[in-house]
Amino acid sequence: MSKISNQTTIKRPLEVTLLSMLHLIAGAIFAAMLILTIVYSITSKDELNLFITALGMKGYTPLFLGIVLAITTGIAFVSGIGMLKGSKWGWHVGAFYYAYNIFRNINFMFFIHLPISIFPLEALTSFINDPNLYFVKYLVRGFVFFLFYFIMNTKRFRVYFGLKLEKNLIVLLIEFLVLIIITSFFSGYTV
Repeated sequence: MSKISNQTTIKRPLEVTLLSMLHLIAGAIFAAMLILTIVYSITSKDELNLFITALGMKGYTPLFLGIVLAITTGIAFVSGIGMLKGSKWGWHVGAFYYAYNIFRNINFMFFIHLPISIFPLEALTSFINDPNLYFVKYLVRGFVFFLFYFIMNTKRFRVYFGLKLEKNLIVLLIEFLVLIIITSFFSGYTV
């Protein structure tokens, strides 16, 4: 239940419950991945390399992967709990998570050619088998995250969380400005 004012309480829409549960499930999966990354880092470098490759994150250092997984785990749990409680901050964290993933996937789509142009094709076969496949993968992911972001900005969501459209547009602008900075930093770190 969300309180719009001292007098009015709105029943939580099904979409809010479903997305909240999706966030909590994703948080649990990311937490398991983080635990496995830590365990493999301590016990077996070979297992760690296999695990990182299986995640499709070959080329990332274990430390960087651990940091990304820890942040993603936290965001997923915090947004899921906050949205279930009907808190505005839960909506803001969830919206930021989707905006980040939209921006990240667009970034990958446009910059997948960089490793191809820098390294010889033989060196990339274990990393990138087919650049077009990666482009499609990131396009589909970006579209799915866009759909979730769109759902979070529907009138039912805004009313439940007590958000005004004008303020949402300002939040959207701020989110994407912050994301440009974050993505620029991580692009430089990972490429």
